[in-house]
Amino acid sequence: MNASAAKSSEVTTGPERGAGHDLHGQIDDAAAEHEVAELLEHVRSSPMGMLARPVTEEPVHCLVEIPKGSRNKYTWDEELGGIKLDRFLFTSVVYPTDYGFIPGTSSPKGTPLDAMVCVSAPTFPGCMIPVRVIAVFRTSDEAGQDDKLLCVPFEDPNWSHMEQLDDLPNQLRDEIEHFFSIYKVPEGKVVEIQGWEPREVAERLLAEARVRPQ
Repeated sequence: MNASAAKSSEVTTGPERGAGHDLHGQIDDAAAEHEVAELLEHVRSSPMGMLARPVTEEPVHCLVEIPKGSRNKYTWDEELGGIKLDRFLFTSVVYPTDYGFIPGTSSPKGTPLDAMVCVSAPTFPGCMIPVRVIAVFRTSDEAGQDDKLLCVPFEDPNWSHMEQLDDLPNQLRDEIEHFFSIYKVPEGKVVEIQGWEPREVAERLLAEARVRPQ
């Protein structure tokens, strides 16, 4: 083969190698896009807190008065501008969640709307937690209707993936019901348990509590 033929052969085969390279590149790109799509689908379906969904909702803020596991009944005192010890529970049960209220709200009995926050470990009186409201536990006592929002923290991977009442473990639901059914009995006070309502009802009660005169 003379030099001219060799040069001709190079010109002929060069584009063929380029076309093959481009084809392999397209295949590699398609495979990579498929892997990324599978990864994103896995992340969306994985119960891993904030990674499990797009952040499109604003958190509600709950002021904690009583930490999970406590028998001390702490309350916010508006005149003192701080939290004070109200009483010690007479029963042997302890609060199953952090417990407090939503600032800037007013319940039908004139106090801020109560809230329970599911936490992996107790926080402390005065702690402000960004939460999502997922349900409401409805009760009434000697002072009237006493609804309690059920919330989960935005930043706790054990809880923040929960969106509605059905996501709550049945055992914790039973603990909450049992606690509020008996915690005032030794004081001679009766609490009427009205049961659970879904997220839609909880959000409606919260919206009403925000516009009700305080």
